[in-house]
Amino acid sequence: MYDEKGYHETDTMKINFPIFIVLAILIFPEFCRSAPSCPDLNIQVKDHLVSINVKEKPLKCILDQISQKTGIDIKLWQDIEKPMTMMYAQVTLEDFFSRIGAANALVYTYLPEQKTYRMIAVNMAQSHAAVLKKATDTKKPILPKPRINDNARPGELLIRFKDSVSRDQMEHLHRFLGSTVLKQIDGLNLHRIRLDPQLTREKATQMYLATGLVKTAEPNFLRTVQTVIPNDPRFDDQWGLGAISAPDAWEITQGSHDVIIAVIDTGVDFHHPDLAQNIWINEKEANGLDGVDDDGNGYTDDIYGWDFADTDNLPFDLASRHGTHVAGIIGAVTNNSTGIAGVCPKVKLMVLKVQKNGEDTMETMAIVEAIVYARKMGAHIINCSFGGGDSSTNEYDEFEQFQTANNGLIVCAAGNGGADTDNAPLYPAGYDLPGIISVASSTKTATGEYILSGFSNFGATSVDVLAPGDDIYSTIPGTRMADAHLTIGSDPAPYPAVEMEFAGTTDENGITGNLVDCGYGYADDIPVSVKNNIALIQRGDLYFHQKVTNVQEKGAIGAIIYNNEDPTDNTLNWTLLTPGDWIPVISVAHETGLVLRTHNLTPVTLVNQMIEDVAAYGNISGTSMAAGFVTGATGLLRTRVPEEPFIHLKQILLQTVDIIDSTQGKLVTNGQINILKALLAMNLPGDVNKDFKLRLEDTIQGLKTLSGSSSEAVSPDISHWDANHNDHLELIESIHVLQKKAH
Repeated sequence: MYDEKGYHETDTMKINFPIFIVLAILIFPEFCRSAPSCPDLNIQVKDHLVSINVKEKPLKCILDQISQKTGIDIKLWQDIEKPMTMMYAQVTLEDFFSRIGAANALVYTYLPEQKTYRMIAVNMAQSHAAVLKKATDTKKPILPKPRINDNARPGELLIRFKDSVSRDQMEHLHRFLGSTVLKQIDGLNLHRIRLDPQLTREKATQMYLATGLVKTAEPNFLRTVQTVIPNDPRFDDQWGLGAISAPDAWEITQGSHDVIIAVIDTGVDFHHPDLAQNIWINEKEANGLDGVDDDGNGYTDDIYGWDFADTDNLPFDLASRHGTHVAGIIGAVTNNSTGIAGVCPKVKLMVLKVQKNGEDTMETMAIVEAIVYARKMGAHIINCSFGGGDSSTNEYDEFEQFQTANNGLIVCAAGNGGADTDNAPLYPAGYDLPGIISVASSTKTATGEYILSGFSNFGATSVDVLAPGDDIYSTIPGTRMADAHLTIGSDPAPYPAVEMEFAGTTDENGITGNLVDCGYGYADDIPVSVKNNIALIQRGDLYFHQKVTNVQEKGAIGAIIYNNEDPTDNTLNWTLLTPGDWIPVISVAHETGLVLRTHNLTPVTLVNQMIEDVAAYGNISGTSMAAGFVTGATGLLRTRVPEEPFIHLKQILLQTVDIIDSTQGKLVTNGQINILKALLAMNLPGDVNKDFKLRLEDTIQGLKTLSGSSSEAVSPDISHWDANHNDHLELIESIHVLQKKAH
């Protein structure tokens, strides 16, 4: 036999280790029956060895007398009616059980602490005899070893019986194995049991499974609450997330990449490591042809959105930092071990730039065009962290169209003038549109209280809600530091180059291979000689990532793309679009490319060494930041109920605020958003009239509906329901409805 460490045991009658041999495949247990009286049998025990010579005797009798003569308790779960004949001369008990098990399909185990053998008698189809005999000879159990996990309730198992098993069979098996049933689900035949202290989970699992009565036997595994504590290293610097209960809200939802939020602002660093994963991509353009309006929306190559200030396809935030900062508040990638966490960790940020680099203002024309783009390209929410004192009919009309056509919300900064906008409106926050949420800024005091920021505008009728906006830590445009250059042959003079974003990198020595001219990078134009060499590709016709894919598939180890633009112009987008297993790729000037063409098939060395990729962050204050928090919150709400009308989402957000005493009379809600409360209110049981509050009106309407007297909703005019005519809905109104039903 083998002990638990795998050592072969040859000594006689060694019983100081657990034994478990499974010898049955088809199992049909029967109830225990009282054993017949047994005559004295020819069973001898000497020096711990057993000799047996019996003919046509019940197994129960044989085992009883072995137990008496050895002093070892042997329990048989059920009798075997078939008489047995056996002749063994001086065998150990282990050998004895092994032999009768192979012949009669018995399962047994030895419990050394109790000095007890337990046996389970079973039946076996004759066709399995050879398999079982082989299993016995090799001493290997044919049942798989169950997975036992330490993250489980000690001393317990969950036993699920087969549908055909009777309650009596279940109870008898538990009693036989010394188990206590703690709880059961009858419809599932699932029992939670506490094991006999002398029986390990592993042994008990094997024994239960061996009976053939049990479908599954597994530990009572323990689970833990999956509290979302992001591993973003600067999470603790983001006081605003806790102020609106965002971490608790993430237990319910972290957003969805199906939700698109348009950030109309100064642009966004869409390569920022904390934003790139959540940047919206126009797939038709990303997979289309360079220089072609593939989706027919009037904008060519608008992969990341559009720059409406400079009229190009690179809405990159270079000078201001503002748009990148707001985008990070809304939807920085969370739990990525980088930087910060966004309010809506899973989202798509559509980048719509409306302010030129180096300027301090944005034109209404650009804003209107951006709103139209957001509507046509399927945005669900627009963040507007900007404002001015003049009302624009065009701006108003397009916002109205957006909220209607896209079921969309528009979140706007209330402004930083410290003024009452009831008297001096700021737009677009001041437009009287149901889809607009106007947001003021809060500050956290030294005592932990939240108050209106000194710089923030306010308004009892014009500003809806408060959100964190003072000293907010978020993303700003990052910097990339790389050494990209190439040399031709033995000439030590390097040719300057620019790294291609997402491209593979080299060490300081670079990679060397023959230069192979591959034209524009079309697959059919790439020479086979590019394999294990460096491809030279001219810009044009195809996107960079398509060119590189083509030469990479032909075996190139690197690529050089020469442009008709200045590659050192950092406003241009030298990118392979998405991360991947790319070869090293660099970009050089058009003039350099022409020089390289004269060196076709000669050795060149390509260097693309990344020195540092800096993800930048900083603190900024303003109602722009507060608007970002509310926009992220609406993204979470939209994820939860994507088809809910926008006006309902706004109602939920505004009706679940944390009341701030110091803002009384200064805001519509007099409070700060609490996204956890808002999410919970969306599933409020009993909210019959769907106003996201539990009030007496819901009780009355529910009673009337149940009575079948009316499906009519409770009217805002309470006189119809006011039974005692005191201009209030009280308990008496509910009683009145019940009385009418009784009659």
